[in-house]
Amino acid sequence: RSPQSQVFLERVVASHEAVGLPFEFWSAEEIQKRLAFDLQSYGPQVRIDDDSFGEATGPALTGGVHFPLTGYVSDPMLAACNLQAAAEATGRAEFLFGQSVSEILRRNGGVGGVRLTSGAELEAPVVVNVAGPHSSQITAMALDSVSNDMTISTRAMRQEVAYVSSPPEVSWDDGGEGLVCTDMDAGVYFRPEVGGKILVGGVEPSCDQDFHIYPSDPEAVYPGGELASLTDQWTNQVYRLALRIPTLPLPEAGNAQGCAACYDVTEDWVPIYDKSALPGFYMAIGTSGNQFKNAGVAGRLMSEIIQANESGIDTDAEPLEFQLKRIPCGGSISSSTFSRKRSILQTSGSVLG
Repeated sequence: RSPQSQVFLERVVASHEAVGLPFEFWSAEEIQKRLAFDLQSYGPQVRIDDDSFGEATGPALTGGVHFPLTGYVSDPMLAACNLQAAAEATGRAEFLFGQSVSEILRRNGGVGGVRLTSGAELEAPVVVNVAGPHSSQITAMALDSVSNDMTISTRAMRQEVAYVSSPPEVSWDDGGEGLVCTDMDAGVYFRPEVGGKILVGGVEPSCDQDFHIYPSDPEAVYPGGELASLTDQWTNQVYRLALRIPTLPLPEAGNAQGCAACYDVTEDWVPIYDKSALPGFYMAIGTSGNQFKNAGVAGRLMSEIIQANESGIDTDAEPLEFQLKRIPCGGSISSSTFSRKRSILQTSGSVLG
């Protein structure tokens, strides 16, 4: 807990209380015992070329909040392959790889399918934009000749994460003490990675805003692209983690490990799950880096939105009350939360949501 995280944590704790999800307040002593963290305060964060980097800025942190049911996906490629296999096993799904969409087709005032760069046409009365970092390009194809009523937009945002060896005192191997940690005071999040390593990324502290990259071509960020190489953002994130874990082994510059990729982000980092101004064209976009593990519930929400609108219900005028079936105390959330027409929501402004 820190001044930087106070509002965020209050809202998260309140939401957990409302739906009956467990959480635990950990004292500073408990955190130091379990994770051997230095709990000195260093926020608000600065970059490593600032003369004040690493200097204490206030009283030590007083503790944290542990959410025992949270988790992460350490191998998203394997998870995606498993989802593909499960979908194909139903006999109702087919995948085309190595194909690009060149046009959203229209029929009778609504969507009619897609045209691929190969020239092939796939007819469909419903098309869903789930193009990730390329979503803004697909949206532009669909809405180029109709009124675009979106007040929230998406764009690709380059992200960089580092992989570092774990400290000697705490095991970050599978089954060890290492946890998914959000540290808004140090400006990073980190979690266990395969091989006993730690993955560390940023939570978009204000000092990093001038260094954000929003590529017009998301493919430039991936291997072989001009934006694929690691930058000093890697160094900033690793050194920020070292403030919290002073015994963290720091690799030499030539041994830096990490990767660059793209998020698909909205202005408030909340996804758009909604219909569009083009009948039959739906959007599940702006999912940043936190919605992959929510794919099951997001798919159910999209299914209900599509079925409602295709049966004549205008979810702009009558938002759905989406039932949270796996939450202990039940409850619901309005589909308007994810509307393309919403006002910008108050969030952490990062992958934390």
